Amino acid sequence: MFNLTNNIYLKIFKILNILISFNTKVYYSFFKHGISPSFEHIKIFKNIDSKGTFIDVGANRGQFSLLIHSLYPKNKIIAYEPLTSEFSILKNIFKKNKNIKLFNLAVGKKKKSLNIYQTEKKDSSSLLKPGKLQLKYFPKTYVKKILKTKMIKLSTHIKNLKQPAFLKIDVQGYELEVLKGANLRRFKYIYLEGSYVKLYSNQPLIKVISKYLLSKDFKKTGRFNLTKDVFGKPLQADFLFLNIRK
Repeated sequence: MFNLTNNIYLKIFKILNILISFNTKVYYSFFKHGISPSFEHIKIFKNIDSKGTFIDVGANRGQFSLLIHSLYPKNKIIAYEPLTSEFSILKNIFKKNKNIKLFNLAVGKKKKSLNIYQTEKKDSSSLLKPGKLQLKYFPKTYVKKILKTKMIKLSTHIKNLKQPAFLKIDVQGYELEVLKGANLRRFKYIYLEGSYVKLYSNQPLIKVISKYLLSKDFKKTGRFNLTKDVFGKPLQADFLFLNIRK
């Protein structure tokens, strides 16, 4: 359904960045686990103050955290991943690193236990059930298992944040619930994946999320990594928001 040339370009781009990184953890992650830093996000760091704490919600196998660590090895990272299978790899990559705290937990607006839909392509797993459009555009995202996970909310789980703090969210349609459980005044930057079409059941679209964040004094400052269907219709993208009060 998507541009094969772009996918090939991204793979080449990642491999080249891995080779020139001269970073032993990046090499270890790639050759041991087949995981590379998510270099497709690197451009967002050109115009931000990167001295604070990074929060990685929906860390998967650590691709984004690995990117942050390769760029800013002394920064503190707090990462959350609810799938135990993915968390075990994340934990193995960052073992013995005191600057990185890892939690095998989901994040939302309440502290509770709930179901998570594990899909064939595990990085598409969600607390929301994949819908018809998700399966149409991304065929390998059908549900394989329904598992139980524990959820926390960021406002009570995180005590100290070195400023300016950065919150990254990639939770397949559950972004608004994560935001509602966070004390957003503590963050200067929010970077999240948002959708233009409903890929998961009861998923708020990016227009709704942007309106909510604007009410909390966050201004949208950039759109990245736009995905379109074969007719050029936008499906989803990554969005950067800036706290205009900080």
